[in-house]
Order: sequence, then C-alpha cells, then structure tokens
Amino acid sequence: MVSTSTNRRKRERDVSMHSTDSYLSHNMYDTDEEKVPVIDPSERVEHRSTKIVRREIVIASPSGMDDDNDCSAGGDDPRTNKLVLPETRPHHLGFDVQPVDIILHVFSFLVYSDDVYQMQLVSKRWRELTSTPSLWRMLPDVTADGSINWLNFRNLGIKNKGTEGTCYRCFQRSTGRMLAMKRARVFPKGEGVPYYMLRELAVLQGIKHPNIASLEMISLANDELHVFFPFVDKTLHEIINPTSDPNGGRILPEHQVRRFLHQLLDAIAHCHRRGVLHRNLKPKHLLIDTDSPDELDNAELRISDFALVRATGIPRRTYTMEVVTLWYRPPEILMGVRSYSPAVDIWSIGCIFAEMAQGKPLFTGISEIDQLFQIFSKLSTPTRDTWPEFTTLPNYGFDFPNWKRRPWARLFPNISDLGLDLLSKLLTYNPDERISAESALRHPYFSGSHAFPTLLPSIPMINMGFTLQRVYESNIPEHINLFHSYLRDSELALWKDIKYLSRQKTLRPIHRSMLVDWLIEVVDVFEMCLRTAFLAVHYTDRFLDTVMVKKAMFQLLGATCLHVASKCEDVSYIGVEDLSMCADNVYTSVDVLKMEEQLLNTLNFTLAVPTVLDFLNIYQKMMPPLQKRTAMLAQYLAELALQEYRFLRYLPSCVATCCLSLALYSIEGYPMTPELQAASRYAYADLKECLVKLQDVYSSAHMNLLTVVKKRYTDVDRCQALTILPAVAVTRSVGLALLVLFLVTAVISIMYAFLHTVGEFFPCLNVLQRHGSKFFYILHIGLVAATIATISILLEPFLVGTNFQRYCKANALDRNLSSTSCLKLQGYTVIALMALTMEVGLSVYMLVLGRRISKKHVAVYARLVKARKKNY
Repeated sequence: MVSTSTNRRKRERDVSMHSTDSYLSHNMYDTDEEKVPVIDPSERVEHRSTKIVRREIVIASPSGMDDDNDCSAGGDDPRTNKLVLPETRPHHLGFDVQPVDIILHVFSFLVYSDDVYQMQLVSKRWRELTSTPSLWRMLPDVTADGSINWLNFRNLGIKNKGTEGTCYRCFQRSTGRMLAMKRARVFPKGEGVPYYMLRELAVLQGIKHPNIASLEMISLANDELHVFFPFVDKTLHEIINPTSDPNGGRILPEHQVRRFLHQLLDAIAHCHRRGVLHRNLKPKHLLIDTDSPDELDNAELRISDFALVRATGIPRRTYTMEVVTLWYRPPEILMGVRSYSPAVDIWSIGCIFAEMAQGKPLFTGISEIDQLFQIFSKLSTPTRDTWPEFTTLPNYGFDFPNWKRRPWARLFPNISDLGLDLLSKLLTYNPDERISAESALRHPYFSGSHAFPTLLPSIPMINMGFTLQRVYESNIPEHINLFHSYLRDSELALWKDIKYLSRQKTLRPIHRSMLVDWLIEVVDVFEMCLRTAFLAVHYTDRFLDTVMVKKAMFQLLGATCLHVASKCEDVSYIGVEDLSMCADNVYTSVDVLKMEEQLLNTLNFTLAVPTVLDFLNIYQKMMPPLQKRTAMLAQYLAELALQEYRFLRYLPSCVATCCLSLALYSIEGYPMTPELQAASRYAYADLKECLVKLQDVYSSAHMNLLTVVKKRYTDVDRCQALTILPAVAVTRSVGLALLVLFLVTAVISIMYAFLHTVGEFFPCLNVLQRHGSKFFYILHIGLVAATIATISILLEPFLVGTNFQRYCKANALDRNLSSTSCLKLQGYTVIALMALTMEVGLSVYMLVLGRRISKKHVAVYARLVKARKKNY
C-alpha cells in the first residue's frame, strides 16, 4: 500500500512539472503572438461556449507534419514531455487516424465556442494546430442573420482610414488567406446604406477582371456593412515614392512602365466597355501585387477604391464636378464641364504614365486655377484649333496667360518616342479627340506586350430562340458597339422567365400596374431621371420572384426599390422622408430602411442592370437622326410596356426594338428599317409575338384607367405623343368591332323600315313609329359617321403615301411582314366599305319606301272617307 501511494504521488508530481514546463515554453517562445485574437475591430463579440454542434467530419493531417510527431510544443526541447501517444488505430471513428488527427477531430467540436482559444494556451504546437485551415474550413463566412461570422476571421489591425470607412487587415481561417475588410457605417436614422457604397458595390458585382480588385464577400446586417477584398500591401505610390519626398522618388524602368500602363489601360477599357467611370484614378488607388518592391517584373497592378464610380450611359448626362484628385483632374472638369465622358479617366492615366516615368507627379496644383496654370504652362494654352469649345466653357476667362508648347522630349527625357506619342494622345485637351482606352491598347508602344483579346464578344442567342443578325455599320462608333455588346451579354446573364404572380397569393397584374404608375408619378414630381423608374421596377420584379410579399407591403417594397435606384442613378436622390410623404405616411422611414437591407441582401447588390430605356437610347444613337416625335412616341410605348406584367417574359432589347419599330411605322410609315435591324440585330420573326402585344397595348391605351403616363405625354415638350393615333390596329379586335358595327347598323335599318311599313296597319305601333323614328334617324346617322371615321383611320397610311408596299420594295427581308399587314389592312377596309355601302343603301331604300307608303296611305284614306260619306 505504501509503495502504491508513493508511486501515485510521483506520477502526480511529474504531471504538475509537465504543466509548468508547458506554460514556461509557451511564454518563452510565443510572446510576439496574440494570446486571444480580437475579432471585431470596434467591439468584443460574445461567442457561445455552452453550445457545441455535433457533426461528423473527416480532417486530414496538415502538410509538413509527420504522423509520429508528438502533440506538445518544442519538438526536441528537453523540457517537453517525452511521452508519446501510442500509435493506435481506433476503429470506432470509422477511419485510420494518427495523433494529430485525433487532436484535430477533438478541436472540430470546439470551433463554435471559446474553448478552442483555451486550447491555444496549452502549447505552441496546439496553437499551430488551431490555426490549421482544414480545422476551420466548415465554418460559414456569415451567420444565419447575415452578419459576419467573426469566428472565421482574425483582425490584424487597421490598414487605413478614410471618409468612406475604415479598412482592416484580417485573416480568414477557413481559407488561410489575407483579406482587406472595409467597414462602412449604415445610418439607421438617416438614408441607410451610403450612396457611394451602393454605387461601388453595384459596379464591382458586375466586373471581373484580373487587374481590378475583386469582391470576395459582402455582409449587410444589424446596421453594419462589411466588404472584403483580397489584401495587397503595396500601392503604386509606395513603389514610386515610399517616403513622399516632394523632390521626387523612384523612376521606374521603361519596360516596367509599359507593363503597368498596359495593365491599367486594359482594366479601364474593361470598365468603359460597361459604361463605368472610375473618376478617381491616382497612384494611391493602384495596388501592386508583388513579393518584393524591388522585383516588379512579374508584379500585377489592380485598380481599387471605386468610391467615386459612376455608371454612365447613352445619352451623356450631367454629373458633379467634385471628382478626381486635383493633381489628376482633367481640364474639362476644371473648366466647369458637367457632362463629361470616359475621357476623364484617360487624362488621369496620362498623368500616372508621366509620374511613373519621371518619379514625381506631373502637375501639383494647390487650387483649381493653379492646376490649370500648371497644365497650360507645360502643355501650352488651348486654342480654337486644339480645343474648339474652350472659349464657351463656364469657367473660361480672357485673362489666361498665353503659354507656348514645350518640347515633350525635354519634359519627359526617360520616355521613348513611341511613348511620347502615346502620352500626347492621352493628354489631349479636347475630350472628344482624346484617345480611348481601346485605341491606346493598340498603340505601337505596346508592340512587345501580350496581344489584347477580342473586344467584341459573341452573343449567344440560340437558347432564347432568337435569330441574331450580326450586321454592323461602319459609321457606328466603336465604344457604342462595345457598350451594346455588354448590355446584350448582361441581359442574357440576368434574364429568366419571371412568373412570380402565379406564386404570390395576394398580388395581381393590376396591382403591379398601379405601383408602376405611382413610381413614375413620384419620379416625375421630384424630377428624377426616368431610368430610375425602370430600375426600381426591375428591382421589384426580381425581389418578388424570390420572396413572398403581402399586398399591404407592396407599396413599401416599391418605394424602397425607388430609393435604392435613386441613390444609384440620380445626382440628388430622393430621401426616405419624402417617400413616406408621397405614400401618405402609410409607412415610416424606419420601415424603408429595414426593407432596404432585405432588398439588397436578396439582390446581392446586383444593381447595375440593363433596362428597356438603355437599349432604346443606344438604338437611336446607332441609327440616323430621328424626328423628336418618333423618339417621344417610342419612349411613351416603353412606359406603357413597363406597366404590363406580360412583357416580363421578353428581353429588354426585344421590347425596346418593338417600341422603336412601332413608333417608326406610326409616324414615318416604316416599321423595321435596315438601320434598326442592323443596330438591334433582330429580324421581324424574333419580334412578331412581342410586337403584336405592344400593338394591343397601344391601341387600347385610351381605355386604360391609369392616367399618369398618359398625362406625361400630353405636354408639348414630349411632342404630345398621346395624341398620335396607331397607324393600323393589326389585331382581331378591329375586325370584330367592324363586324359588330355592320350588324347593329343592319338591325337598326331593318327595324326602321319595318316601322314605316306596318306602323299604319297596327294602332299599337303608331306611338312607337311617331316617336321612335327620330331616335332611329339620329342613331343611324351616328353609326354612318363612325363608319366613315374608321375607314379614314384605316386608309391613313395610304393617304399619306408611305404604306407597306413602298417598304416592301426597299427591304426584301421583311416582305412577309409587309404582305401580311397589307392583307389585313385591305380586309378591314373592305369590311368597313361594305358596312358603309349597306348603310347608304338601306337609308335610300327607307326614304323611297317611306314616300311610297305615305302616298299609298293617303290614297287609301281618301277612298275610305268617300265610302263613309256615301253610306251616310
């Protein structure tokens, strides 16, 4: 007994010494590491340590660890415990395991609690095991409520701070990668998600390019917005001038300048093809992914910080002038131009090109006028030859000094002749003549670089059943063709046959039409961009296709979509308080912001989408100039189609082509010109079904009880498009209406003749004959007038001289369309003429018959009177 007790006390003393040695080893070798990682940069996240999730996982041993290694820290350290777990193969786990596998298997039950951090305190080896990515790979990035799962991330400090938020460096345990996390504050009592974050995320969701910082994850929950990007430590500014020396920094070799410039132009060309303006390009926003700042031959450049990004379109709109850092701001913005183009980014690229070549910024103005003077002093003062619109710009002054042009070889001695030629094109004063990113990539300066890929992507339309006519006119600008190709690819990626009303229990098509009518009215009252209404309706349809919504929440959803679309599209967006007022305070601003969070998470911030209005504008730009009445009528038809639920099954480009085709025919008599077919890449066979439905909507618009859209197009500014009648109603309703008109006229005429014929022989019909004849006369005259008006409408295309037959001779592709429409037109005209002929014939017959009956009645009555006198 004494021996047994002594042995037990000896073993307990050894275990105690082992624990002390492990603690000392931990403190001696791990003093530079964090004991408990701080997860959230601003507040401590409480983790639930009592709830352990039971699950079955299989985790392999981490690479670089031998199966016979022990589990304690220090390997060969004499202080560590030399006891090694026996190499057993427990069959109850279902697979062969080693000591490391056993520990990882045990740790896997603790990853959802704070206990896993306590395991890190045991030894250095256990801390290494708790950092193994295979242990954390099953952890989700977000929790059930959409917030960040901070168990999967470890904060490593602040990277930088800005007006848009704070950027942190963090480690993702499940993948073992370093990420940059931007944290932006959402204003629960203000306007919700900031407009600049919405625009940035909407653009980045649709852009995937190796030279653009890509989105890794977005989390919007609990009034906080977290955005994750791949972490890159260096920027171009830190490469050129890491100490911010005002005298200049490092001059990059020309082959590295060429490489970085090509990557920058490639990324900007990718953006401009999608109608995206960065508007704040500078070296601090260009990330350089490299292992060493001294080894740049294999470095990759990435554009970051899209806080001032803008999704532009056609036609060009006005924007704010408070964009682009002053040193890289183009002269047109400094001169007060608000309707600028993608050329603003090209000027900034030219400034960055010069800065890489000479090691310091090209222009360093301290104010806008000082910046202009520095530009003019180095590149000469603009003239009418170099910039024709210069003297008409808002900030033009007669007191500008007249500087002469300096030799470019003296300004930039480190740039070759081809590089100087490209730089002069990048820094051209006139933005319309400034080289585009597409053309710059084809400049001989990049002859040694990798070939740029094909710019015009193919558009697969086979799955949609469309026949694509790839006809390009040589006079269409390249950037418009590229933008059109992007819109077609984008609509195909987003399109699906939406049939949400079949699942929504309380919503009907009329409810959607009423909501669209109200949204357009709000847009009109607050003078917002019309595209805002089209975007809001698109967001509403996509949300309803995923989430069930009660009828009481339907207007709240529409208002929230309008609020989000306005922040993305308008310079001055509509506030939540104004939206509540427009809805007669049915909902509050808090309700709008709660719905905004749900909407953005459902749509996954995919907000930059093509609309019918986009295609309508781009087709008008690609075609010869149209009359303003034609353009306004096409826009009116697009708004009518926006109200109709049945048009959701068609692509926006198809609906836009139908609107423009019907407007062309209604005003100019040409339904599908070769120019429209070349621009839209559609043939009539692709449009037939949609065009017939649009014609029905146009013909019955006067019977629509929703009046907002119709009132908008009674204005003179919109050419009173409402008063333009449909040219031909190529539908069955016209034929049925004429047939009914003919039958009613025939019945009334026969009744009128019957009364005149038998009224004198039946005393009970005398009263009806006396008083009903006037009524029948008036109704009969009204029917004759209606028939004549219908015939004049049907014959209008022939009367103006621009009919289908004339178009048949000009365009052989759509001869079937023309002949079919002519047959319908002629058939309806024949029916109307037959009705008119019958009415006229019956009228003449009734008049003649009435006179004969009257004379006969007089003669009979005279004979009866004579007979009575004889009898008396």
